Amino acid sequence: MNKAQAYNSIIGFMVGDAMGATTEFMYPEEIKAQYNVVTDIIGGGWLNLQPGETTDDTEMMICIIKAINKIGIEDKDKLREEITNNFIQWFLSRPKDVGTKTRTAIIEHFSGKEVKEDDMALGNGGLMRALPFALLDEIELNIMQCEITHKNRIQKEYISKYTGFIQDIANNRYIPTQEANRIEPRGNIIDTYESVKYHYNLNREFRHTMILSINKGGDADTIGALLGGAMAINKRIPTDWQRKVINKIDRQSHEAIIEFVNKYFTGE
Repeated sequence: MNKAQAYNSIIGFMVGDAMGATTEFMYPEEIKAQYNVVTDIIGGGWLNLQPGETTDDTEMMICIIKAINKIGIEDKDKLREEITNNFIQWFLSRPKDVGTKTRTAIIEHFSGKEVKEDDMALGNGGLMRALPFALLDEIELNIMQCEITHKNRIQKEYISKYTGFIQDIANNRYIPTQEANRIEPRGNIIDTYESVKYHYNLNREFRHTMILSINKGGDADTIGALLGGAMAINKRIPTDWQRKVINKIDRQSHEAIIEFVNKYFTGE
């Protein structure tokens, strides 16, 4: 994977997050009644965002990128500690949205406790921030970051699948199959992953696929983000959408993305 692919993937993730935030938690009939069809990054939604603003999906992904930039990927324990500390500091900044299981886990870490294995923790909070380690093809580190908040065998399985999915796309070995057929846009890690693969498998251009995805509502921001990150590796992000999210991201976070890309990827 080259620098341009890695950078575009991260920006594509942010585009999907910003666009999906408008229709998050809505049903398709509610979207149709209010917007007819959402075809642009318009903000609003239950978080009342400005056009181009992103959600906790992007914010927690940036926490991971900053930790990687500071610690590197050789010392797993130090990296886990830095990511956890970044999550805590982010949480203390009072973000607009924090997932229920993520909130509970961060509070436990803040109190000096370890998150225990929980077979019922099937939310997509670990998956939604998994792109940086997926781009690096670091499955074990991706499982590590997930288990800071979501810890069980299903989480491990789907974090591993997602990492492989991203690498297959980047290395031009991904073959669309009929495997992805669960397209309920729910916050369950299984449904989220299958929804992303379903829409990616349509093999259409970025704009059309993203519009189709986020107008299903549900957990539209996370599905849109993961889908955008996957598509943007090899598909062109609409320039107007790209401009909107870059104009809204804070300078420090954008510089962290650029540092990450320049440090770990080569070529153009």
